[in-house]
Amino acid sequence: MKNILKKAWKIVSTALIVLLIACTVLLVAIKFVGETPSVFGYNLYYIVTGSMEPTIAVGDIILSKQATVEELEVGDIVTFTGESGELEGKIVTHRIQSVYEENGQIYVVTKGDANTVNDPPLRAEAVLAVMKCKVPLLGGLVRIINTPLGFLALVITPLLISLVKEIIDLVQAFRSTKEEQGNEEMDK
Repeated sequence: MKNILKKAWKIVSTALIVLLIACTVLLVAIKFVGETPSVFGYNLYYIVTGSMEPTIAVGDIILSKQATVEELEVGDIVTFTGESGELEGKIVTHRIQSVYEENGQIYVVTKGDANTVNDPPLRAEAVLAVMKCKVPLLGGLVRIINTPLGFLALVITPLLISLVKEIIDLVQAFRSTKEEQGNEEMDK
């Protein structure tokens, strides 16, 4: 029974360490690299303004998937690259207010839920992805990790703990090998 619990704990702890490392890499990518992380074709976006409150709060992370122009619908929350005005060149997440065609080109008009006016129209091709869901807790972790103490607590400390755990495992394996060799010599 004790061996079964040990094996179960080893599997669970290893899975937690792998998950922790994966989350750490993801969070570091969001924080430092500035790239939009993509997981199985889904993109993670970190929200930095309150334009979509109360639907999406500052610091939330959303999971979005690329969509074709034909899939875009009024009411969808989309992430796009602004093409004009104060949004030009910025990555923005707002709700589609209307979709229309003009001279063979499809345009989308968006607006933040907390905003009073629509954004300038943009070509539908400027839409990067459609929001599928908010990722609970991950936004809070990013907010915490953005502080020096949070970075130390959530990234450096777990990595050091896993390193120490590996060193202890190696030392124990080395000791048991030495003991086995000593027992074999005594038997001879």
